[in-house]
Amino acid sequence: AFYSFDDRYLITVTGRADGSSRFGENNRWGFFPSAAVGWRISEEAFMQTASAVDELKVRASWGVTGNQEIGILQTAERLNPAGAAVFGDVFAPSVVVASFANEDLKWEETTQFNVGLNATLFNERVNFTADYYIKNTTDLLLAVDLPVSAGFNSRPIYNLGEIENRGIELALGVDVV
Repeated sequence: AFYSFDDRYLITVTGRADGSSRFGENNRWGFFPSAAVGWRISEEAFMQTASAVDELKVRASWGVTGNQEIGILQTAERLNPAGAAVFGDVFAPSVVVASFANEDLKWEETTQFNVGLNATLFNERVNFTADYYIKNTTDLLLAVDLPVSAGFNSRPIYNLGEIENRGIELALGVDVV
């Protein structure tokens, strides 16, 4: 949904539900909302005498995204052929567990908050953008190394850990012609 009042106050709200067969039945679906607000200060009456300012806008946003980038069948126990044995006249093929089942595997989620400023000045000859962001990723989808003594040569996937990134991004563009 998008709403604009007088081309000055802007609001956007979204919600997204994604399903993935890469996860177990209890964690197959993820809901990923987002919202953003903006204020075009340059459209306010008190800015009409500021001839050097073409556009000035402050904005803020928050949202969640999901990551499902793992191989298929990561939640299922997998078996590999492991040779055979003969018992009398009976040929008995054997299998070994190649990977553990993990029905608890779920979406990796990234939540990001951003606040920024956009400025266009001097008949669109100068463009400036500043952003401050905080990005948190939780339930990371990570392959875990098992000790060789465990008897497995696969790397099972688990939701482990979290990462936080934060920073400032600045961009300046100038048209000197």
